[in-house]
Amino acid sequence: MITKLHAGISKQLLILIATNLIICLFIFLFNIVIGEYIGYNRQIITFNCILFGCYFIINTVLIVNIIKAHIVQMDLDMRQDAYDQLQDYTNQIENMYSSLRSFKHDYLNIMLSMSGYIETGDIDGLQKYFDKEIIPLNNKLSKNTSHMNQLMNIKITELKSIISAKLLYAMELNINVNIEVTEEISEISMDTVDLARILGVFLDNAIEATLETEVPSIQFAVINLDNEYTFII
Repeated sequence: MITKLHAGISKQLLILIATNLIICLFIFLFNIVIGEYIGYNRQIITFNCILFGCYFIINTVLIVNIIKAHIVQMDLDMRQDAYDQLQDYTNQIENMYSSLRSFKHDYLNIMLSMSGYIETGDIDGLQKYFDKEIIPLNNKLSKNTSHMNQLMNIKITELKSIISAKLLYAMELNINVNIEVTEEISEISMDTVDLARILGVFLDNAIEATLETEVPSIQFAVINLDNEYTFII
C-alpha cells in the first residue's frame, strides 16, 4: 500500500520537475531571443542563463523536499490510523475478557442454582430452569462464535481489526449480529486504510441506528463478484 502511494507521488514529482524544467527552458529561450533583439551583449545573456539555471536547481530542490515532507506526513498519518484501529481492537479484546470473567461468575451461579434443584430432587424444576436459562445462553454463545469465526476469512489485518472491534462492540450492546464472509479476502484494489476508515464509520452509524429499533440487529456481509468485493451493512 505504502509502495503504491510512493509510486503515485513519485510520478507527480516527476511531472512537477518536468513542468518546472519546461518553464525554465521557455524563459531561457525567451531571454536569449529578446536579448539578441534588444541588443544584450553575450555577458548579460550568459549571466541571465546562469541565473535561470540556479533558479531551476533551487526550485527543483524545494519541490523535492516539499514532496518528501508530504510523504513522511502521509506515512505518519497512516501509521496513526493503524495504531488507532489496533487500539480500538485491543479495547474490544479487553471488553471480551471482562465479559468472559462475568460469564464465569454467571456460570458458577448457574451451577449453584442447578445443584439446588438436584439436592431437593426437583427434576421438573431443573428441567424448566435448563430450558429457560441454559439452552438460550448456549444458543447465543454458539451463534456469536460461529459468526465471528467467519471473520477469519479476512486476511487483511487492518480490515479484520476494525470490523472485529465494531461487531464485538455491537454484541456487547446485545445487538443481534449476523456475519457472512464465506470466501477468503487477502487483497483489495483500493487503499485498505481508507476502506477501514469508511467501514468503521458505516458500522458506527449502523450500531447507533439499530439501537433505536425494537429488535436491534446488524447484518454484515462481503460478497465476491469476479474478484470485486462488495461490503454490505
